[in-house]
Amino acid sequence: MIPVPGGVRVWLATGVTDMRRGMNTLALQVQEDLGRDPHAGDLYVFRGRRGDLVKILWADGVGTSLYAKRLERGRFQWPTPRGWAGPNLLASIVFEKYGQHQPLNRQRDRYAREGVDLSLSTLADQVGACTVALRPLHDLIEAHVMAAERLHGDDTPVPVLARGRCATGRAWVYVRDDRPFGGADPPAVLFRYSRDRSGVHPVEHLKTFAGILQADIYAGYNRLYEAGRSPEPVTEAACWAHSRRKFFELADIAAGKRRGGNAPPISPLALEAVKRIDLLFDIERGIVGKSAEERRAVRQELSAPVLADLKEWMQAERVKLSKHSPVAKAMDYMLRRWELFARFVDDGRICLTNNAAHADNRIMPRSGRNPLIRLTAGFDIAA
Repeated sequence: MIPVPGGVRVWLATGVTDMRRGMNTLALQVQEDLGRDPHAGDLYVFRGRRGDLVKILWADGVGTSLYAKRLERGRFQWPTPRGWAGPNLLASIVFEKYGQHQPLNRQRDRYAREGVDLSLSTLADQVGACTVALRPLHDLIEAHVMAAERLHGDDTPVPVLARGRCATGRAWVYVRDDRPFGGADPPAVLFRYSRDRSGVHPVEHLKTFAGILQADIYAGYNRLYEAGRSPEPVTEAACWAHSRRKFFELADIAAGKRRGGNAPPISPLALEAVKRIDLLFDIERGIVGKSAEERRAVRQELSAPVLADLKEWMQAERVKLSKHSPVAKAMDYMLRRWELFARFVDDGRICLTNNAAHADNRIMPRSGRNPLIRLTAGFDIAA
């Protein structure tokens, strides 16, 4: 190992170098190609045609040395093909694209205004090279996420910048967060992309997962819950925030005033349903971070009676309503899936809501009318 102190600048020769060259010839190459003094303290790395041999030229203040290293198998990998861009620039380009939703054509125009000529294809090449370089890290995070006992899952439409038009793709998010039930493993999130919302995508994404999936009701997940599924069936858990929202929208007086004549009438039954559901949320706030066993014990003692009363009240009121009533539809949504909504009482790992996935999906663009937030198709992200 070369004892390189901090602060030494490292230069990588992007092309192929004739490995028959010695120290003087390589030093001359540095002078001619870079216009720099090879004896000024920077470190220069050269790669051979086959990629299994590198030579390193370095002046350490005492003298100039030439090191050679050959791999017994495999090849040395440069950060990016034609690696003219440094890590800071690459990080900036990728973050602007995926973190700030700044398309590459906008980035190209901005760099041009600063006097830096970067073509769109060049930027795209570098983004693609970065995804290859980061793939091992992505795979490690994916393995960590898929090893969870419970996942939050969600999907959202994303505008995709296509040739001559704006298409709509789909972003899928899978969140591992064991902190609510006292888990010590770090939280992580995995994003996947698809061009449509077909159920084949979550089946493929979760092919190695065998645990609890906390998600909104979606038929595309159904194959995951089948008894004969390998490695084993996924356990489905419903989201109380989603069901509560159906009642809340019918009981939101302030929103009704804003919508004016287009708003549905405020429903006393919906307001009562919200109040009863909120009792469950009040109990949950007191057991966040407790162990799964502690959470289950509290739920059995406090949440189970509230849940039983809610079901009994809802069934009694439902028979009095027309099937076309908005409140009846909200009740039917829950009553037809009551087992899924009640599953949290018997398993302390299950959360009451799927808000963890909803929150992470908010970083995705929501409107195709703003070109600053359109994405280019074909990405997976892990964090």
